Amino acid sequence: MNFTMIMQLVMLAAKHGDAIAKIVPVVMPIAQELIGQLKQPESAPAYDVKWLQQTLNLLSNTGLTVDGDYGSQTREAVRKFQTQYMPGETADGWAGVKTTAALVKVLEEWRRGR
Repeated sequence: MNFTMIMQLVMLAAKHGDAIAKIVPVVMPIAQELIGQLKQPESAPAYDVKWLQQTLNLLSNTGLTVDGDYGSQTREAVRKFQTQYMPGETADGWAGVKTTAALVKVLEEWRRGR
C-alpha cells in the first residue's frame, strides 16, 4: 500500500464522517511508515506533492509552483494551513494523515459551498 492508496482511504473516510474513526486504526501502521517517508521530501512521490500543492493553492491561495517538490515554500504553506484549520495540533509543515484528512475535509466543504 502506498501513500496514494492511504490518501484515497482517508478521502473516503472524510466523506463519511465517523468512518474515519474506523479506518484510522486499520491504516495507521502503514501510514506511520509513509509519514516517515514524507518527512524526507525527496522520498514523496511528485504526483502526491503536486496534489498537495494544487489543493493548498485552491484553498489558501498560496501561489505555490506546482512542481512536485516538497521544499521550504510547500512546507510553509502546509504549516499555515495547519495553523488555520487544525487548532490544537502541532503545525510542523508535514502533510501526514491528519493534515491530509483536514485538507480533504476543507476541500469537500469548499466544493459544497461553490
